[in-house]
Amino acid sequence: MKSTPVSTIVLVILLTVWGPLAASQASGSDATRGSAPPVLSPPPPVTTEHTITTEGRTLTYRATVGYLTQHFEKETPQAHFFYTAYVMKGADPARRPLTFCFNGGPGSSSFYLHLLTIGPRRAVLTENGDTPAPPPRLEDNPDTWLAVSDIVMVDPIGTGFSRPAPGVDGKIFWGVHEDARSVADFVRMFLTENSRWLSPIYIAGESYGGIRGALLARELQTHNQIGLDINGLITISPALDLNFVFVRDHDALGLALYVPTYCATAWFHRKTDPKYRNDFNRLEADARAFAYERYLPALLRGNRLLQTDMEAVAREMVSLTGLSLAFILHHNLRITPEEFRAELLRERRLPLDRIDARFKSGTFDLTQTLSPLINHYLREELGYRTPRPYTNHAAVFTSWKWDPFTLTVLPQLAETMNDNPAMKVFCAAGYYDFACPFSCIDHCLDQLQLDAGLTENIIRKYYHAGHMVYIPSAELKRFNDDVKRFIRSTSLGGGR
Repeated sequence: MKSTPVSTIVLVILLTVWGPLAASQASGSDATRGSAPPVLSPPPPVTTEHTITTEGRTLTYRATVGYLTQHFEKETPQAHFFYTAYVMKGADPARRPLTFCFNGGPGSSSFYLHLLTIGPRRAVLTENGDTPAPPPRLEDNPDTWLAVSDIVMVDPIGTGFSRPAPGVDGKIFWGVHEDARSVADFVRMFLTENSRWLSPIYIAGESYGGIRGALLARELQTHNQIGLDINGLITISPALDLNFVFVRDHDALGLALYVPTYCATAWFHRKTDPKYRNDFNRLEADARAFAYERYLPALLRGNRLLQTDMEAVAREMVSLTGLSLAFILHHNLRITPEEFRAELLRERRLPLDRIDARFKSGTFDLTQTLSPLINHYLREELGYRTPRPYTNHAAVFTSWKWDPFTLTVLPQLAETMNDNPAMKVFCAAGYYDFACPFSCIDHCLDQLQLDAGLTENIIRKYYHAGHMVYIPSAELKRFNDDVKRFIRSTSLGGGR
């Protein structure tokens, strides 16, 4: 049996939970220092007024950019929490939904979701999600969630412009539960400052944001100073149980859960059996059945598996994954995600990207597009003048307090749903995502110990995309329409 070098495991961790663009920074040099520099005196919030046409109507909204100062029951400030909020004018706040949105990392700012799918302005990309020639450009986003909900883009402490207060070590915020507590306190403050305690509340998180979102929903529900049930949790390519993210070749269940992603990726690159060429639905159904009913039982037999049985499973795997019979047998059926991405298009010397396997490895990187845009947008279009760099913070990730091989939020998510049976969960997953594969996400949701009838509160959607389910442009439209439909169906005001 093959073993996985420690260096490889560390690299996998860095590429997985850091988010779509690992360990990047949007601007400046703060992200490479050992701790996040303090904000000495945050400038006051800035509010501007704008209009946008969406769903055939013109909306007037206010954009507010600024900080809320966290004290955590202490006399001196502990942190300055940066946010960007969009609120539609003229709406009844008791009926108008309010959605708090963040990316993952840990250590990622919110600029991916902000400028690629949710906000009223978005980055201009090519149809398949490539970065166009510089300089980057912004355009109005007619698919913005503002059509159904007010929006708060959240930058956890150490990301964006959010910083610990002077003399406070940022590491007190950089842990699984510390982070959830901090973001929950921000939500409490925002609701109080803006008189929004009676609004329908939603939480939206991507990647590690799935972990943060599940813990945040529980923290809001159980904290003795908050006590808030939310209407909905929106998870986008979520990490929910990291046992199914960091997969090694002795992990039979983990390997089996990756197989449907192998098959979908092979289909995209036209490597599957020709019978699947124009029938993805058949391919998906056969891939799931093979993974659970034949591949996993074969792996569980381990060294007791007969050679004839191994060869039968391998031949079926060839048809579905496009890998050669010799390669599959050489690895005793145990193909890790890294091995598959390196092998599928080896004859063309094209290793596949982990975040989006439609692309060559290392080529799917939107940093040079989003970095200039977020700095221009916040400063020039929204009028927030500050010399501070807007960052994704490497020190946050390296200082994070957790055990990535055991972290799961499935118990907390189940408890939150059981205690609030009106809460709904929307889960989006990409077929070509090797960071949080769609079948792994399905498995996690299937394991939730929910009260009778509550499984119907979970809505699952799948997209022909990678980790960022809103790329390419055709899936952006479908994803945003699905989310807006979800919010309308689960809020009192129907998003109006």
